[in-house]
Amino acid sequence: FKIPLVSYECDAEGTKVIELDRTELFTKIVLRPKIRVKDCDKTRVLRALQSAQKYSLVANSVKSEVVIEPEIIIE
Repeated sequence: FKIPLVSYECDAEGTKVIELDRTELFTKIVLRPKIRVKDCDKTRVLRALQSAQKYSLVANSVKSEVVIEPEIIIE
């Protein structure tokens, strides 16, 4: 995907549990990217995000649920 990216910021929030043996693990991770693009269709940016999540080594290695809540700004 060729997307005319102007800027990218991302906030993240995680929910974790502490097990009886005191081990900790994340049960949910929420990513809130703020993506600013120039003259680009919002659907195209969303497709790129879906593809990035599907093929991401990190996202595929995490056991917890990963939720992406993007904010896309078209200039």
